[in-house]
Amino acid sequence: MIQAIDHLGIAVRSLDEAIPLYEKALGLTCLGREEVVSQKVRTAFFDAGGVHLELLEPTAPESPIAKFLAEKGEGIHHVAFRTDDIGAQLKQAADAGVRLIHEKPFDGAAGKLVAFLHPKSTRGVLTEFCALKPDAVAREALVVEPEAVAVVIGVHAPLHEGVGVEEGHQALTGTEQTLVVPGLQLVGTSAREGEAAAFGQFFQ
Repeated sequence: MIQAIDHLGIAVRSLDEAIPLYEKALGLTCLGREEVVSQKVRTAFFDAGGVHLELLEPTAPESPIAKFLAEKGEGIHHVAFRTDDIGAQLKQAADAGVRLIHEKPFDGAAGKLVAFLHPKSTRGVLTEFCALKPDAVAREALVVEPEAVAVVIGVHAPLHEGVGVEEGHQALTGTEQTLVVPGLQLVGTSAREGEAAAFGQFFQ
């Protein structure tokens, strides 16, 4: 089942040149960079109210992003939908007559499995399905008092679930407790009496 729009992929020739535009002109903060070797691309993520922007820079002439840039120039490359079952989502699309670029998902950025639908079957829009890897787990968590907040280090989890706070600041609303620290992208936390659980995505 599709849960939300996960991100918009934007093809750029240079991350170093593009990132300042989003930071200075739009006031967004780059959450981190990552290289996806299998796709010959470097990525940089920004959060815009729960929807992410993924800048894509090719690392080789044969990269799909390099080919896109040669044909169409810089701009929106794809729309990605987050799903809780990427295999079922691909089957549903195939059963509806949609042409799949990938019949099986592969490793993408930010600890996710991804797969694409052919734009000729989706009204010209390159469409991505993405889902958290099944074996993604928190490697380290700190349990604190119910009035405090659990901080997770090195967690692989779904991207931002609609909770936004300023970096380095804490917001508490009822039982919902949130904290963002430099390098940690918040997904959402919940606390119960005597325990706290947190979920996040760490970007190196």
